[in-house]
Amino acid sequence: MIERTPLSFLLLVLVLLLGILYLALNFVWRGNALEATSPRNIERARRRSRIVWLLWGLFILVTVLAITALRFGSNIWFGYQVKIGGPYQLTVLGIQYAKPFLTILIPLAFQTYVDFETRSG
Repeated sequence: MIERTPLSFLLLVLVLLLGILYLALNFVWRGNALEATSPRNIERARRRSRIVWLLWGLFILVTVLAITALRFGSNIWFGYQVKIGGPYQLTVLGIQYAKPFLTILIPLAFQTYVDFETRSG
């Protein structure tokens, strides 16, 4: 059975309110907003895309260095050997390193948007 919590009701009300707001604005504007155009600065869009990729790369670098420092810092500092106790520990370590790379969707989505905007403009 599905658990009914106050949060689920709150989210249902939020979705209904957003739907009503969309319908009201669509009725008020009568589709004119979809035909409005604005100038686009392609160079600025490409520069922002490069900045997003640079920030993501810095995020990955800092995150990987932080994971490495937390996991192996004391071993390296005191000269102990790094021990990975089997395939389970190797998988746990690999997952910790792989998690930040899931954020690649953010710069990819931004890049897709910029490509779409520069092609359609």
